[in-house]
Amino acid sequence: MKILFCHDHHYYTDESDTLSKGQYHNSIWQRYLDHFDDVTVLGRDGGTHTGTRTGMNTASRPHVSFTLFSDMNTLKGLLSGRKEIKKSIKKIVRTHDVILIRGVSEIGMLTFKEARRQNKIIAMENVGCSWDDMWNHGSIKAKIYAPYRFWMGKHLSKHADAVIYVSQEFLQGRYPSNASLQAAASNVQIESTSFRDTYNVNADTPLKIGLIGTLKNKLKGVHIALEAFKILKSRGVDGFTFHLLGPGDANAAPIHFNQSVKNLGLEKIAFHDGLRESGTPVHEWLRDLDLYIQPSFQEGVPRATIEALAQSLPAIGARAGGIPELLDPTCIVKPGDAKGLADKIEWMIKNPDIRAHHAKRNHDVATRYTMEKLIPIRKNFWKTVKSMAEQKQPK
Repeated sequence: MKILFCHDHHYYTDESDTLSKGQYHNSIWQRYLDHFDDVTVLGRDGGTHTGTRTGMNTASRPHVSFTLFSDMNTLKGLLSGRKEIKKSIKKIVRTHDVILIRGVSEIGMLTFKEARRQNKIIAMENVGCSWDDMWNHGSIKAKIYAPYRFWMGKHLSKHADAVIYVSQEFLQGRYPSNASLQAAASNVQIESTSFRDTYNVNADTPLKIGLIGTLKNKLKGVHIALEAFKILKSRGVDGFTFHLLGPGDANAAPIHFNQSVKNLGLEKIAFHDGLRESGTPVHEWLRDLDLYIQPSFQEGVPRATIEALAQSLPAIGARAGGIPELLDPTCIVKPGDAKGLADKIEWMIKNPDIRAHHAKRNHDVATRYTMEKLIPIRKNFWKTVKSMAEQKQPK
């Protein structure tokens, strides 16, 4: 049997492989290959990749093929080539048994409509709030588009045959489903061997504060973090450095990270550490921190925060998506509240015992997201989806 994976992620190609920035290492496909013979991935064509593979994951592997389309998340993309893309999707859907829609995208919506016409089994992975994504993206166009994307998310969840949510409560509340099969399991699966069991309380300075997030949009709240550090500096709070890990050009819009750092007078304390490959390189980066922050405007249940918790780090996050499911209420701030974030960071800096308390507490929370606990939930979900598809096959 074959499963079609639909998501608007950008993939790149070089002479030998299909590549992905920051996520979608080829190990992710195993969760589907455990139940299906082949996976076809529909995504966006990022073009040819040249140079080193720093920060890139190899997405290709045996029994996984890629069909990449032009970007339909722009007005130009919507108007040009859409007819041909619909024709391609029609042919591809016909040759697959299960259609998996991950998140909300134009590619996903077109595939969903075609899959319903062909009476295919449709599964959805609900991984984030499409309203929060668009409304907080950073552009007027995105805000205009937000209500339609929000409707798309509700429509897809409601009418899919099976839905698996990454949250325990948040997404289920915003995007309820009529599906006969529903499950909840984070898409973050952490190996028990990658946990760090202890937190080394750094009572001296400087403390290293970190955030993992993209510079390509404002959803991760990087600009809010910089504003918070400016506030701390104006209060005379020092003895810390800030490190950002993630994709994007530090000199480009919409964050203009390097220029913002200069304008805010943070040149000696704020740094962009570039990209690292998923897994051990990211865990090693996290282990060098004293405090993790996630001041996002939009999330599902953030992988980066869970990975930080697994490294026994105290953390502060915004009330966005599933973040409140991970952190203690005393460590939550309002999205976009730079002053509130500064207050919480100052509280953590000045209280090593509190940092140590939350480090232990966070480590315990992260154990809910081990592979040993999540894999059985996912396996049962996909086993049932496969059975649903088998029952639809002609006898």
